[in-house]
Amino acid sequence: MTTLKKIKKLIYKLFKAIYLVPIIYEIFLESHYQKRRKTSRNPFLRSFRRYSIFSQSDEDSIIDEITKRIGIEKGIFIELGVGDGTQNNTLSLLAQGWKGLWIGNEEIVFKPGKNLKFVKSWITKDNINAIISSNLYFLNNEMKSSKNEIDLLSIDLDGNDFYIWEAVLSSGFEPKIIIAEYNGTLGPRANWRMRYEPSNNWKSRNDNYFGASFLSLVKLFKKYNYFPLCCNSDTGVNLFLVRREFLNNFKEIEFTNLIDIYEPPHYALSIFSKTHNFSLSTLHDITGERD
Repeated sequence: MTTLKKIKKLIYKLFKAIYLVPIIYEIFLESHYQKRRKTSRNPFLRSFRRYSIFSQSDEDSIIDEITKRIGIEKGIFIELGVGDGTQNNTLSLLAQGWKGLWIGNEEIVFKPGKNLKFVKSWITKDNINAIISSNLYFLNNEMKSSKNEIDLLSIDLDGNDFYIWEAVLSSGFEPKIIIAEYNGTLGPRANWRMRYEPSNNWKSRNDNYFGASFLSLVKLFKKYNYFPLCCNSDTGVNLFLVRREFLNNFKEIEFTNLIDIYEPPHYALSIFSKTHNFSLSTLHDITGERD
């Protein structure tokens, strides 16, 4: 075999190996996620199959199971923090015929259409209720809609989420289902939230100083009559809660310990990086240096 043929053969094998890498990765990742779901101590998560359609990880499967048990076929959603519109918690619901409102600071890559309204805006605790209220008419066939008609509300803003939730719920909004990003790096027992900063930009830091701890959010939502149902097992990013009136639809978690609802974080969607970069701001807060 000539040197040229050997080089060509080597190049072919190299390209073949490169082609196989993402396939092997997908197989490994799926197996990894299945293991996390199987080893979860939450009986609700083990009662149905996990999958992802448009969500970052297994949120779509959790949302579908919750809406099925509550009996919502084509509901109304609001999502705050939707990225460019190609990957979030409510795109799958839109595909199922739901109607909704998206609010975010990033341009989306498609035209919303008749069942979706997008409002491009920087979100603060002082402007969020005005933004939502001024667009409620769209969610109910151009008529004035009630705050209580919202079926699902999802917030993922990588920062001031606790304060946004507090502002929205204290104004009278009562969505049936809540999806809240939580900061899992402090575990299930820490009662912590970042200090409010209207101009917070987490993407410029990519660290673990964001949002609020699992317990902090659970306590907040309990005041407004919500019970924690689960956290997504794939990544430990989102906390799912439902209004207490629907507790009988989820009897398997009625006596589940709070610590078993919590899922540890796995932010990188791989085994190679378990958490975000450590932030000294988090340390300053939990040691009381800033009090």
